[in-house]
Amino acid sequence: MQINQGLEEWWSVDCVFKLKPIFKTVPAFIIWEIWKRRNVLIHGRMMSRQSMMAEINKNLYLFTKCRYPWLKGIPNNWPPIVKYMEEYVPLVRNKMVEWNHAPSESFKCNTDRSCRGNPGPRSMVFCVRNEFGDLVCVESRLLERCIVIESDIKAIRIGFVYCQQHNLLPLIVETNSLIAETVKNGVWEVPWSISLDIRHVHGIIHSCQVHKSNNSKTTKTFHNKQSQSFI
Repeated sequence: MQINQGLEEWWSVDCVFKLKPIFKTVPAFIIWEIWKRRNVLIHGRMMSRQSMMAEINKNLYLFTKCRYPWLKGIPNNWPPIVKYMEEYVPLVRNKMVEWNHAPSESFKCNTDRSCRGNPGPRSMVFCVRNEFGDLVCVESRLLERCIVIESDIKAIRIGFVYCQQHNLLPLIVETNSLIAETVKNGVWEVPWSISLDIRHVHGIIHSCQVHKSNNSKTTKTFHNKQSQSFI
């Protein structure tokens, strides 16, 4: 068999997806070890066929570990590696995001945004629901060309302003952006491009009494006179 025929056999073999890159490297490791053994023998030293096979197995094992570092218990021999990959079933992780009604006599504002490119044209939307989950208001706007964090903060600011102007308080504001919530709460440094929006949001929050929930990405804002009745 010629080298090009061997390469074609290894590269076109029918196997599972995760084995494809490994099969494609096998000829390179074999040719390298054959060349190395030839040089060893030319210089009068010894290298057995078993040691050459062991080096190939070792290199294939290390390549597999490097290619798939999250896999545990990968065998260090070629046939078990193939069997392991053929029988491997990935773990499927899922996360459930639950939306809860606002507490009694309060409102909940949820914000979101969509984008085309970063930066690029963007739009934002917010909706307000009452304690029964009924929709009180929904509004969307087209934003100028900006980056993701800018559109997230603008959506929060616009939702805050609307609810304050229409006296939709006490209020819970939720966003699906962990970055926006982290910046807004002062955990991360505020980028200059959104500093005005952040100051505006903080001004609204500081005009009320703020209660921060233990739940991530949630800020609860209440009037002083009603904050004591909230549990």
